Amino acid sequence: MKPAPYSHHGHNSSSRYYPQRKPSLLPQLCGLSLIALAVSSAYAQTPQTAEDDKVSTITVTGKALALNKAISQKRDGNTISDGISSDEIGSIPDFGLGEALQRVAGVSMILNNGRGEAQFMTLRGLNPDYNSLTIDGITFPGTETTRRTVSLDVLPSSFSKQVNIYKSLNADMDGNAIGGTTNLVTRSGLDKRGFHVSGRADVSQWRALEKSDSKPSGQAEMTISNTFGSNNQFGVLMSVGYYKRQSSSLLTSLDSYSYFPATGSQTNAAKINQTTASVDGSIAFPDRERWLTYDNNRERKSLFARFDFDNREDLSAHLTAGAFEHVNTEDRRSQWLQNATAATSPVNIISATDGSVGVGQSQTDYSAFTQTRRISYVEAGFAYMPAKDSVIEAVVNSALGSYRQESQLYTFVSANSASLAYNYSDQPGQMPVLTPVNRAYLQDARNFTQTENTRNDEQSKNRSVVAKISFSKNLDEGSTGWGYKTGLQSRKLTQNYNFDEVLKYIPATGVSIPLSAVGASTVAITPYTSNGQTLLLADPANAQAYLNANPGKYILSSATMITNSTQKDFNIKEDVNAAYAMVAYRAKNWSATAGLRYEETKLDIDTYVPAPLNQTAVFAPSATHSSYAKVLPSLNLIYDFSDSLKLRTAYNKSLGRPTYADLAQNSNSVSGTTISITQANPNLVARTANNFNASLEWYPSNTSMISAGVFRKDIDNEIAKLTRTENLTIAGTIYQSNTTQAQNVGNASVTGLELQLVNTKFSSLPAPFNQFGASLNYTIMDMNPSSITMQNKTQRQMPALLESAKSIANASLLWGNGNVSAQLSYNWTGPTLITLSTTNAAQDVYYKAFGTFDSQIKYAYSKRLGIVMQAKNLLNAHPGRTTGLQQQLVQQEFDNGRALFLGLTYAM
Repeated sequence: MKPAPYSHHGHNSSSRYYPQRKPSLLPQLCGLSLIALAVSSAYAQTPQTAEDDKVSTITVTGKALALNKAISQKRDGNTISDGISSDEIGSIPDFGLGEALQRVAGVSMILNNGRGEAQFMTLRGLNPDYNSLTIDGITFPGTETTRRTVSLDVLPSSFSKQVNIYKSLNADMDGNAIGGTTNLVTRSGLDKRGFHVSGRADVSQWRALEKSDSKPSGQAEMTISNTFGSNNQFGVLMSVGYYKRQSSSLLTSLDSYSYFPATGSQTNAAKINQTTASVDGSIAFPDRERWLTYDNNRERKSLFARFDFDNREDLSAHLTAGAFEHVNTEDRRSQWLQNATAATSPVNIISATDGSVGVGQSQTDYSAFTQTRRISYVEAGFAYMPAKDSVIEAVVNSALGSYRQESQLYTFVSANSASLAYNYSDQPGQMPVLTPVNRAYLQDARNFTQTENTRNDEQSKNRSVVAKISFSKNLDEGSTGWGYKTGLQSRKLTQNYNFDEVLKYIPATGVSIPLSAVGASTVAITPYTSNGQTLLLADPANAQAYLNANPGKYILSSATMITNSTQKDFNIKEDVNAAYAMVAYRAKNWSATAGLRYEETKLDIDTYVPAPLNQTAVFAPSATHSSYAKVLPSLNLIYDFSDSLKLRTAYNKSLGRPTYADLAQNSNSVSGTTISITQANPNLVARTANNFNASLEWYPSNTSMISAGVFRKDIDNEIAKLTRTENLTIAGTIYQSNTTQAQNVGNASVTGLELQLVNTKFSSLPAPFNQFGASLNYTIMDMNPSSITMQNKTQRQMPALLESAKSIANASLLWGNGNVSAQLSYNWTGPTLITLSTTNAAQDVYYKAFGTFDSQIKYAYSKRLGIVMQAKNLLNAHPGRTTGLQQQLVQQEFDNGRALFLGLTYAM
């Protein structure tokens, strides 16, 4: 048999771009059933003949076709990898790129604010900061300062024909990838000869919880390609897309829990000091519950074009450009009810789950957000073969990632009042329910007065220019013996962040502006977690009209405007230069690839800090320069026991650079003699990790695969946000300074097991089971995180790595009969630590374990035209957050509803 061909990272393609080359319990129970069925079928299958292949090209469509392509890519790869491939219309088959990726082994997704599309990818449970995302082998700039990776909800699935997820790396891959690298391979006009048109369109309906006039959502995509020239050596492709999702969500948030040592009537003074005392065995008390409603209108526009040339002898070249925009317009309304903060305020703890508050306070507010994310780029590259087995490659890419959020906030607050007393019930595993004693008072707009009318403008721009050149010899598909590759890469990036508190109006001294005078909203919302309490909400139009009609009742809060408009701003210049060399040897049934990569990083950071620290009106610029260099070795070994059984082992060293916000973003506030600071740390050291991987893969047929993999990651210089307290003497006055800063906290390790099973057709089973297929992925990890210093100076080991789930699973059941195909998919992610407290472990916050069912049915009306119906979140699962020593307290719960899609696909 042929040994595994060398895969050119970022350009494995059948388009001939390179001359003469081709490129919880439920999931566990489901998984056991699928394994039993699929293994018996796979074992009984015989290798496919040419006639079998001929038949399958007619009958295999959609998800099954994409899985078959992914099996082939995994089998032929030269690293430990997984991925997804396009379906018969040439784009990724699923609700979107993020949703498709989460069906890959070891992948889960972080939703945009818990209620949007799949936004950031976690790999093998490791949070997005550990992973790299590239497009055609080029690292792209992110849109947010808090992430280095690309926001996937900005990118359409239509421009990508294949996604490769590399879990072990070669020296020619980006070193900033402890978890791994995900590479999107774009479509090309040379993928198919001649003129082709493909597209799809659908309409959908999200269950609207707030809007009675909710309108349908939907998307439309079209791709046109053509080849021309005497030997079809030229190819051109253009893809356009439009996506709209109008939806509404409810969020219930328990913003604050306190703890009391015992039951009985008492006051707030009896609360346990969580900084100095343990809360083990105490009674959790819900201090403040907030009900929020979100009306979102999300639109994504995309344009992608590519021109290719391939003389099919020794020269190929491409010119690519793309522009992608995602706009989210959000109306957020909320009201909260809380226990009064005075130490003398009475409370009655009846039991561990029930009690009452004697004096309460409430707030209602409205926020309008317009969030715009954009990614645009242009790229040119060529590949030249000076000899039959040698290739010179070069590419230049210029890209821009940007984020802008414009917001408007109106806030109305009540005074502390016994009329806002409430009873509460806090059952384990359920959202606490707060029931006001006097519902009419809570809904009376006369009891709420305005505190602010604020407009903010936040902008971030991330520009990068990447240049790469390499020379390789004898690494073409099918080559044997020795081969090598060497190359250089330069990436110059600038990150600019600017926050402006454009206007902040507050009531003039002595002026009270009640909500009743402004005019409350007529929207009536009764959250399912409010025990029948209808919310009192602010109306933005009335609030703005009142300000315009009564300007004399307001003044500008200029002091806070200066502070908030200066302290967060920063600029970063980051230059990463790399050189690498790798050598490969391939024999009949084994291959080895070894390499070294050298990466040098230079940072220039400009920020602003208060001078001196006890005021917020004068800021001084602060500049920091730093640099570091790393040598990153790699080794990949493959041994073929037979044509169908393959063993892969790998080692590589990689980096995990800090986020730009951790490096450069400051904030500062002063209250009396207490200074609260969020401090940038430009001296953060990049994480490094030694990564060990092994995978045993069995391919019983071209449509089935079973694999088991183990991995270990030893991480140095882990990063976590810590808070320290110290006394400062400024102008003779002693201040207590509480500083939160991201710091390197030591070493950590992760050991994991990954299981994967795919069989797209149980063809050896009797009818009707032979019409089914299945895929199953399961990843479980054991973490040994770093230890951190608490505020009371004790040490505590982190319970997990931040934003890293210890278990992930997904399963799909496929069915096909004639012109009809269907799939039912389940995705499950275990509890995930998202907030680490340095005050008390009881304040840690987790995403709770979360699973969703999605489905799709497709009818092939003709060879070119198909009708598709999809359903998302069939069982209306509620994502949420938990807290407490055993994460037994529910902190947040979303109700995002279900969605139904009906659409058409067309290919010519």
